[in-house]
Amino acid sequence: MNIILLETPLTIEEVDTLLKEFPHFLFLHLSEEGTKALDKEHWDRIEVYFGENLKREEVLHADQLRWIHSPINDVTLLPMDEIKKKGNILVSITDNPNVRQAGEFIFAALLGFAKHLFHWRDLTKFPNLIWENKWSDTIWDLKDKTLIQIGLDSVGDEVTRLAKNFGMKVYGIDHKRTFHPNCKKVLPYKELHCILPLANCVVLSLPKENSFNDFFGEKEFELLKNDLIFVCRGNVKSVNEKALINFMKKGFMRGLLIDADPSHPLSQNSPLFNFPESIITPQVEYLPETLSHKGFQNFHYNLRQYVHGNFSDMRELIYRPKLPEYV
Repeated sequence: MNIILLETPLTIEEVDTLLKEFPHFLFLHLSEEGTKALDKEHWDRIEVYFGENLKREEVLHADQLRWIHSPINDVTLLPMDEIKKKGNILVSITDNPNVRQAGEFIFAALLGFAKHLFHWRDLTKFPNLIWENKWSDTIWDLKDKTLIQIGLDSVGDEVTRLAKNFGMKVYGIDHKRTFHPNCKKVLPYKELHCILPLANCVVLSLPKENSFNDFFGEKEFELLKNDLIFVCRGNVKSVNEKALINFMKKGFMRGLLIDADPSHPLSQNSPLFNFPESIITPQVEYLPETLSHKGFQNFHYNLRQYVHGNFSDMRELIYRPKLPEYV
């Protein structure tokens, strides 16, 4: 009997529904810590995974794994390189109910840096300097500032929507040149250098794939103007840390936000923690999480299609291997 691993929190009623409808599967409803304790015998039998934190080594161990369903619309925590390399695993997602929170979090940082809120906080330690400061003359109005959103996933879409509402000039960078309702232009990754010199704000939202490691490095930082706000969410490896540190040392950064993926956290000894312009957080952009059963509903529907081989009817299928049985 093959296993369906449920790492997403479900109600007793939801688990009971699955047990009754799909008795030919063994269901394991585990926390992330519980999943780490699984032995090789269990991984050899796992056919379906419902969760968002599957690790690279777990994919390698799961020889029977054929379908992954994420409860959110964000695959940056999934090792897509290993999944694609295996060539026989379907991947589907759920529209993220917490996209709004992520957009608010990123714009809280953008506004905080634009208005020098963090510098005012520090100045409260020296009340005699508040009226004779160097920050009053450099407060930004976001209107007409240029934001470049690199990666147009669901959070990227929300950032562009908010930026447009603030009157910013918004440009997108994604896989290909296309139309986007919130962007003046969307350019392919290879044309990033053409647009970077215009940026006042850069937001990176790239998948957790090896092909994006060091995507933003020394050449890219050299193209940026001074007094820049830089945001990296999820895939910290998409930014070359050494190049970022060198840019920060030059004093060119107005503000830095990194909302780090806990599976690839920054080293505790990273110099990035020491810059007064930097804020480092442990992937809190989605908090507080919205309680939503849409993830289960999509998974339940897709599981019905999966067991009957109706792969073309599965919802939000973002990766389908080029195998005859999946056509």
